[in-house]
Formats: sequence, C-alpha cells, structure tokens
Amino acid sequence: MNGLYDRIAADPLLKLVFPKNLRREEPARFFTEWMGGERLYTNDGWKWEGMQSLHFPFAIMEKAAGLWLSFFKQSMEGLGIKKKLIKEVMDSLASIALGMVNEDDESFDPAKLIPSCAGNLSDEARELVRLIVLANRGKLEEVRNALDLFPNLIHKRAAHGRTLLWEAARGGRTEVVEFLIHEGSDIHMPGSLPYQANFPFSLPRFPETLVPLSPYTAARWMKRKKVIPLLEEYGARDDIFSCAFLGDLTGMKSIVSDNPASISEHDMAADFSSVTPLHHAIAGEQFEAADWLIQQGADIQSHRMVSHSLVLVSLV
Repeated sequence: MNGLYDRIAADPLLKLVFPKNLRREEPARFFTEWMGGERLYTNDGWKWEGMQSLHFPFAIMEKAAGLWLSFFKQSMEGLGIKKKLIKEVMDSLASIALGMVNEDDESFDPAKLIPSCAGNLSDEARELVRLIVLANRGKLEEVRNALDLFPNLIHKRAAHGRTLLWEAARGGRTEVVEFLIHEGSDIHMPGSLPYQANFPFSLPRFPETLVPLSPYTAARWMKRKKVIPLLEEYGARDDIFSCAFLGDLTGMKSIVSDNPASISEHDMAADFSSVTPLHHAIAGEQFEAADWLIQQGADIQSHRMVSHSLVLVSLV
C-alpha cells in the first residue's frame, strides 16, 4: 500500500481526487481480505453495504481509475510479485476500479474539487449533501429550486448510496417523495445508514441499518404511514431482504415457499461482502426471523456482525 499511495501522492491528477489525510491501513485491511486473507475489513459491520456506495460522494473519472490501476500494478511489480499472479489480480481489480467511475472525463474538472473532512468533493457532491438534509426535512420548494440548477442530482447517490428519494421516504415527506418520483427518481435504489453515516450531522440521529435498504423498506422501518402506500402505488414491493429486516415472517415464508433458494440469496446491493437475508434479520434486530432462517438452513458460519454479534451467539 505504501508504494501505491506514494505514487498517488505524487500524481498531479490523483492527488486532487484522493483525500490528503487518507489512512493507508484502511485499504491495506481491505486488500488483505479481498485477496483471501483474514477478515480485517468486514469485521466492521458498517462496511457491508458495498464498496461502490462508499465511493459515491467522491468524484472518480475513468482516467483516474486507469491511473490507479496502473500504480497498483507498478507497486506489485516493485515487490517482485510473479507476473502470473499480477495478471490475475489486475484482471479482477479492473472491473472493481472501473465500477467506481461516476464522473465524465470530458466535462469534469478535478481542479475544482473542494477539500472536506471526508475527501475532495465536487460542487455537485457538496450540493447533494445539502439537498439530502432538505429532502429529509420535507423542504419541497428548496429541493425543486436546487434541482433546476443541478438536475442530475435527482439520480445521484450520496454517502452510502442514499438518494434524495431515499431520504425523503425515510423522513416521511410525502410531497417530496411524489415530486421526486414524477421527476424520474428510481424508487428501488437502495441506501443504508450505518452509525457513522448519520451525516450530515444536522439530520436527526437514527439507529444504523448496517445493510442496504430500498426507499420502501426505509419508509416501513420508520413507520411512515403516508409514504408507504404512495411507494406501493408506483410499484414498490417487499422482497426476502426487506421481510427479514422488518421481521415479516409471513412474507418470508411465502417467498421461501415459492423459491427455497432465497434463504441464501445474496443481496446485490452489497457488492463486496456476502450479505444474505440472515444479515438483514440481525441488522433489523428481528430475532424471531433470524431464528426461523437458521432453522430453514441459513448458513451462520459466514455471518459476522459487529454491533449485533452477541445476538447471533444467543441464537446459536
């Protein structure tokens, strides 16, 4: 990691993209686990939501992703790692790096990135942070006016994958939810709220979700009675993950009856860790649902939650 991030710090483009205070031990833990080593990274439950969602707030161009890959390869070569192993690593890593791209090389100027405590943010990313608060508080006119200036933000995902619609649904803001749906916001786009992600700090603090939730599940979780039927009207429905998180045993049993394999289905919104319905049940503190999943054959050996690990022990 030192070789990689020394190269990043010396590169005119990447030093603008990466935060100056980046802790190198964090990516070291990630790559230790990614390459099959000890679970140093996902022992922190808030990181189970997926790598892409953790990178949403930051401006990542295809050119920057390409440079990062090049520096990663150079760092491995500098350690004398065999060419065959380097090729295997790079073949796998390329799709991950390019999957993080969220800015167009032609239209985006990295020199305009603004430093923040979390990293270097674009004007749009900073505006999205502000709009997340407004959507959660139901400030319809302010959201509408801001989207006139930054129309792309209706589709953008802030920290941990949260969209404006996700926050409006979580906050129970029916008018904002309806407006955003009419403007084309995706009602299925998942987000999460880890403990550390109660940010911006001006938002009310809520328990962490740990796992990705749809806007519909977030609304049900917060008991937003007016938002729930509105989202249903536009096609929102429960799945095995939402039923597990919310403790809906009837819904789970119906889904599993139709598709027994759903017991061990992997949540596609979590792109790094293997997150299954059992993760969702434990994250939602739905102990009866977790117990039922285990009785149906859910694998408990691969499930390690941080803030809820004692609950799993008690179930076993």
